[in-house]
Amino acid sequence: MTEKFDIYNAQKVKIGTGHPRGLSLPDGQYRFIATVVIYNSKGEILLQKRAADKESWPNYWTFAASGSVIAGETVAEGAARELREELGIALDLTLQTEEVADARWFSESEFLTLLENGQAVPHIYAKEIFNYIKSDDEYLKK
Repeated sequence: MTEKFDIYNAQKVKIGTGHPRGLSLPDGQYRFIATVVIYNSKGEILLQKRAADKESWPNYWTFAASGSVIAGETVAEGAARELREELGIALDLTLQTEEVADARWFSESEFLTLLENGQAVPHIYAKEIFNYIKSDDEYLKK
């Protein structure tokens, strides 16, 4: 069964539902993507290595358990589902082999080395991802 998505305008107001996965949205229409980043008390980030047969970024490390929010879900529900689907995290870590080949904790310097060596997904904000653990709410601590 093909996943379907709710459709939103630029103001994040729902304007439709049932858009199928794989079809582009027209200009001015959007869908939500949920992304979960996990840090531990040591300030390390949990990275997952994408499965070798993934269409995009196979065998690359990424900090994001993410995916589309499906029709009828809230963003929080989509985030929880993606975290469970990709890493098996509800209470335990159980990798889903069709999604993830490996997962482990990385320090900031280790992660930046992966980026520099072309082994991690080069998300636009990848080099700043450790700043989020240094923040309260959405603002960096002084």
